[in-house]
Amino acid sequence: MTVWDDRILEYLSEKSEASASVGELSKSDSIHVSNTHVSRRCNKLAEKGFLTPLGNGVYTITDIGEAYLEGDYDAENEAYIQDGQTGPTATDTEAENGV
Repeated sequence: MTVWDDRILEYLSEKSEASASVGELSKSDSIHVSNTHVSRRCNKLAEKGFLTPLGNGVYTITDIGEAYLEGDYDAENEAYIQDGQTGPTATDTEAENGV
């Protein structure tokens, strides 16, 4: 995760419509990088489950993205944090149960 990732997630979390385009993100007061860089970071965040692409360069934040901002998700280990410990993700638990 980079500082830009955090700022992208924060912007989307605070936005009332809960979605934004790459252009809108790059023009925000807290994000001072090019459209290309924002696009790359949004793609990476979507790959990791923090954002959902809605098409045409528009993204929305996911539950994982919100949990990360609240300190309830460990991005490095890709797992939810439970009582100060990193725990399995829902996907890990489903895989273990054959879902």
